Amino acid sequence: MWQQVATGPLGWTPSTFWSSTLAELVVALEGKFPASKPKPVSRADNAGLEAQFRAKQEKRRKNHAAS
Repeated sequence: MWQQVATGPLGWTPSTFWSSTLAELVVALEGKFPASKPKPVSRADNAGLEAQFRAKQEKRRKNHAAS
């Protein structure tokens, strides 16, 4: 199973897998698949993203109506 993970998502060759230690495999997996959760978006950031989204929607509507 570990060899499949190393040669699949990690992209290691079989020889790299067999010459590595368990600690190296764990570090590589943690780097590829971090366990940390993303930070929540603040209200100010959310408001800015919402304004950008609405502006893009309005621009698309205007372009679509003009064509």
